Amino acid sequence: MSFLVLCAMICPDQSLAGVLTIQTRTDTVVKGQMLDVTITITNKGNEPARNTQISITVPGKTMEGQITSQLDPGKSDVGVFTHNLSGISWGRYPLVVTVIFYDANLYPFSAISGSTFYWGKDVNSDIAITSIPLSIDRDGTLVFDLKNLGADAHDITASLFLPKEFSVATSSIACHLNARAEKKLIFDIANFSARNDATYPAFAFYEYQQNNVHFTAMASAMMTVKTSEGWFRHFKWVWMSTIGILLVILGILYLKPIFRSVNHS
Repeated sequence: MSFLVLCAMICPDQSLAGVLTIQTRTDTVVKGQMLDVTITITNKGNEPARNTQISITVPGKTMEGQITSQLDPGKSDVGVFTHNLSGISWGRYPLVVTVIFYDANLYPFSAISGSTFYWGKDVNSDIAITSIPLSIDRDGTLVFDLKNLGADAHDITASLFLPKEFSVATSSIACHLNARAEKKLIFDIANFSARNDATYPAFAFYEYQQNNVHFTAMASAMMTVKTSEGWFRHFKWVWMSTIGILLVILGILYLKPIFRSVNHS
């Protein structure tokens, strides 16, 4: 199975000389109880990415690859990971890839991509998910709408994965979703070091067990960082209107004695 993701995090270099964009390709192969994951990252920008490192999160484990000192524009790097799946039931599971990299000024960035893989038996989830794009300054909430399209209720575990520039108060939420029912799940997140005007993806996975088979539904949401204008700039039109009115009043007060003296003369 292969998944190709052009990471939505497009990073302006601090020197304003170029752009860093990391493309991620994920290939998975299951042989017996072993999961083999090959991650290929490509620098699609016009500036070198420095100290790149690939890590993956699979059921029960996070694995980190070696650090590559420099990834030039147009060049690729490959990370290979192996994981033993024994001890978990058949079905579909989450797979998250995180890439850490730095710009020319050694400012850190991260890019994530999400996918799923199956072992033994492939299944489709009953859960349909939609998300609302988020514009965030310092704090915000990611909202996911869940619908159970099936005839059975499910005990669901929702897990949120974010770029390292963000944090979440609670990354995992458990909920019960009745048959043919809807529910909103809300994650409170904070912007720790994200760049203004950059766009970042978030990935959420919704997992449940049924008849000893594991089910996973995945959803993504886009987060755009927008710095607040501040109280003064937000009400700029009010201040400008007030200043204009004051100038008119001052003009009238200044000219009124002149008009009186002209009339008396």
